[in-house]
Amino acid sequence: MLTPFRNLLCRGSSLLGFTYSFIHHFISQASEKPPFVIPELCFADVGVAVSHDQASGNNLANTSSLRRTYLMEELIDTDSEDFVKFVHNGNAVPLLAPEDPLYDIAQFLCFTQRIQYFKTDGAVFLSDLQGVL
Repeated sequence: MLTPFRNLLCRGSSLLGFTYSFIHHFISQASEKPPFVIPELCFADVGVAVSHDQASGNNLANTSSLRRTYLMEELIDTDSEDFVKFVHNGNAVPLLAPEDPLYDIAQFLCFTQRIQYFKTDGAVFLSDLQGVL
């Protein structure tokens, strides 16, 4: 049941990695470096934990009986003042005001959405971008 969700998280990380590769390729081909800093962002870490029933007796078939599967996610303190929602999933524009010190990151995230959308021929882009810096 958790496999599709885990796969989506892996694909999301791959899309972000693809976006950085795309950016770094163009920077390496340019005659000048960009006059701004490219933010280095990442997804929260995730994993899958599996619990098995305790083996009983001499029956080896019982040693691998699956009991529960859990999706583990890195804890992000959403009550923290550092938590920021950069881009809403319904509108690909920054949620932050231009004078906000994190506005450049929000703009960068909107830019990554556009790269992902166009390079996948409109098939996919990451949305609802938020987190803690």
